[in-house]
Amino acid sequence: MIGGPLFDADCSPKTIQAVLNEIEHASHIKAVVLRIDTPGGEVTAADIIYNDVKRFKERTGIPVYVAMAADRIYAHPTTVTGSIGVIAHFT
Repeated sequence: MIGGPLFDADCSPKTIQAVLNEIEHASHIKAVVLRIDTPGGEVTAADIIYNDVKRFKERTGIPVYVAMAADRIYAHPTTVTGSIGVIAHFT
C-alpha cells in the first residue's frame, strides 16, 4: 500500500485514485478508512474523489468509512463539520 496502512498524503484526486487502484487488488483489505483533516477544498476535486470512492465501493464491495461516498460517518464530538459549497462568494 502507498505509504503503509496509515499515512498522511496530499489528498488530490490523483493520489486518491492511485491508492484506491492499488488496494482494489489487495485481498487482505477489509475496509477503507478516510481520515479527513481539511479546512475545505475545491468543489471539482471533491466531486472527482467522491465519484472515485463511490465507483471503488461498487466494484469491490469494500466498505468505506468517514467521508464522501462513505458507508458511515464518524466524527469527534467537538468536530466542526460543514459541507463544501456552503459558503460561496459571487461577484
